[in-house]
Amino acid sequence: MEEACKIVEMAVNAEMRKRKRFSLEWGVDPGDPDGHLTWRANFAAANCYEGSKEAVGFHSDRLTSIGPYPTIASLSLGM
Repeated sequence: MEEACKIVEMAVNAEMRKRKRFSLEWGVDPGDPDGHLTWRANFAAANCYEGSKEAVGFHSDRLTSIGPYPTIASLSLGM
């Protein structure tokens, strides 16, 4: 999980640097002279499906408890 976390954080931060930051989006890295965000994963959840017929499918979660503009990364490890 720790190795996957490093890879996911690098990918998310690379993508976030390509776009404009939302005004209510959390944090700026004080060590970055350009003021880029540094996103850090702080929570992990896992689902294990028994076969290809099981899936979450397209959905939308209301995660207002974690902020107005939460950044959520997803990693799939198979089908």
